[in-house]
Amino acid sequence: AEARRRAVDLRRRLIANGVPAAFANPDNVVRDGDIVFVRIGTDSYFGQNPWSTYCLAAGPRAHRVRFLVSFDACADDTIVDNLGVRFCLVDDHEYLLSNRWLYAATCRSTKFDIQRVDNSKQFWRPSTASGTALGIRCGLVYGMPMRFRDMYYNRYMALNTATSASGYSGGDGMHWVEARIIAQLSTDVHRRDIILERA
Repeated sequence: AEARRRAVDLRRRLIANGVPAAFANPDNVVRDGDIVFVRIGTDSYFGQNPWSTYCLAAGPRAHRVRFLVSFDACADDTIVDNLGVRFCLVDDHEYLLSNRWLYAATCRSTKFDIQRVDNSKQFWRPSTASGTALGIRCGLVYGMPMRFRDMYYNRYMALNTATSASGYSGGDGMHWVEARIIAQLSTDVHRRDIILERA
């Protein structure tokens, strides 16, 4: 009875935190420290990064890599409402080395960097695909399409299907993941719906 009460309470909190009722399953809550695969668009995954670049690329399922999901408070004093989501590459990469944390780069790319809790570009705010803000500690759900905007620029993480990473070693079949404001996104080429899957 106690477990049932906790599950009902968690479902209510999920819905209160913006999760649509259809996805508000307490068993599917993403927790701080979970290891995930990140699917973007319909069939691309954040993948094994091409060589000689810090830019994030996405491609076929066979190239997917694991990320740690971290719920953290940004230490940048200029940021109000500073709790965000961060993504850290778990799998080894000889070129990236300690540059494992995703951030919204000034050049409008999503890139890897060293961990910096004072860099608000490394912190992402989640929302539903329809734009409803999601709570951080009780709002991310496996299997639900979400969108992520960085705290500094308010740019969406988005796959640009018109790009190709094939000019880089290991980039065949991969496309670049960008960080774009809404006015820079094209429905023809950008995919910003992100689904987290258990690794």
